[in-house]
Amino acid sequence: MDTPHTAHWPARIAAGALACLGLATLPAQAKTVQCHVNYGGEDRVLWASPTTTPLATASVEVGSYFLLRLVNTLSATQQPAFKVYVYASHESGPAPIHAASHSPRQVRQGTGHGGFTGVQRVYEPLRDGELTYWCERTSAGQRTRAQGAASTAAPTAAPISAPIAPRVTRETPDDRLPKATSAYRDTASQPAQPGVVRLVMVGDVMLADGPGQTIANGGDPLALFDAALHSGDHTLGNLELPVATVGKPLESKIFSFRADPQVMRVLKGRFNALSVANNHSGDYGQEAFLETLQHLSTAGIAQVGGGRNLTEAHKPLWIRQNGLAIAVLAYNEFKPRSFEAGPDWPGVAWSEDDRVVADIQAARRAGADVIIPFMHWGWERERQPTDRQRQLARLMIDAGADLVVGGHPHVTQGVDTYKGKLIVYSLGNFVFDSFENVPGGQTGWLLRLTLDKNGLLNWDTLTAQMDLAGTPHPVPGAWSPCGQATATRNPVAKTPNLGSVRLARASNLARCANP
Repeated sequence: MDTPHTAHWPARIAAGALACLGLATLPAQAKTVQCHVNYGGEDRVLWASPTTTPLATASVEVGSYFLLRLVNTLSATQQPAFKVYVYASHESGPAPIHAASHSPRQVRQGTGHGGFTGVQRVYEPLRDGELTYWCERTSAGQRTRAQGAASTAAPTAAPISAPIAPRVTRETPDDRLPKATSAYRDTASQPAQPGVVRLVMVGDVMLADGPGQTIANGGDPLALFDAALHSGDHTLGNLELPVATVGKPLESKIFSFRADPQVMRVLKGRFNALSVANNHSGDYGQEAFLETLQHLSTAGIAQVGGGRNLTEAHKPLWIRQNGLAIAVLAYNEFKPRSFEAGPDWPGVAWSEDDRVVADIQAARRAGADVIIPFMHWGWERERQPTDRQRQLARLMIDAGADLVVGGHPHVTQGVDTYKGKLIVYSLGNFVFDSFENVPGGQTGWLLRLTLDKNGLLNWDTLTAQMDLAGTPHPVPGAWSPCGQATATRNPVAKTPNLGSVRLARASNLARCANP
């Protein structure tokens, strides 16, 4: 429910957008400014034309953390300037955290990357959020041409800042998906079939704080999902912290996690592999990260998305079972990038488009029947995927991925398809506490996939509702996304970059009742 401080924000934002567009009558020679804003891996371009009513210029939302206010008074007769204000979005209202003013002379000199502001980084410590921006001068005519080009651009694997092409399949809110019966549950009770693998995937597993205390007291936060975690042939999740006794938390991070090695007892025997490609694996430094890899190895759990060097970090997780070869590739693209592995130092696999495409193509050439990127991406606490997530998911599918699964936002973000291939943007949290005040922060999905040499056969999700200690509970009767893949009208398709022939399928989107 909106508080008195937030109830009128949509109206203010709309008013701010109109003011930033400069709809008032202004001198023809007045210059427009465009600011390039990046938050959570996504670029946006905001335009600010000169205004005669600067006090009416309100803020524009950037993610769920920041409000950006661009005040362009370059056409004023007294003290003309361009000002940038950044506010943190708090429950009590916006709090100013950054302000900068630039004279007309500075603006005239600033074009090209970095512009007249230089690249500015604005850090908000309470939620560990960082926004970067830089502004350059332009003209209203250039703006019009840029918008016209954007509206007529052909769908491509565009750079982050380019507008996204129209979606092939319209994303449907979960509560509007048609109801169906889960085909996965029909196959889950059957013996293993030749050429078929059932894969179980979950989102963030954070075993410090509340969950860590549960384990220290002899409890088991995964006990209620033990059967579900064993319902497939292979189980994979995201380990959202180092498991170690060494290291120190990074001073630049507000939220740093580390679990005691005793937590391995609840992971062993339940997970075949865990991704370490996330923004918390390096919270306590490289030594703690290496200790984490050793604990996983000792427990018989494979790691993916990280390693002792860059080559190992980008190495696929190979699942070879029942005559099927599945390659899982895991990447992180949420700061800090200092956690990235290097040629001879440990860390995580960072998501660079060219490298991700090359890894997918290499996995196909190496004999993968099914390729699944497991992404750590998007904005925290956002219920909808960003344009960046959608663009990258399509780029990966165009490169040869058979489906895409993501996490990191701490909430579920819905499902979609592209060229008939499933995209699960965020599985949300699976074991995590301290999200009781975040809408959707205590709800996650356990994803179950049935795969063969031609890709996805069927899939479903089970809802996990976390209590205040971060322990997930099943929700019988809850409706969550599911679907089946059927042969397309053109049932024969070539595998990208390999040339082999396989059956083409397209997955539908539905919702099934949890058992």
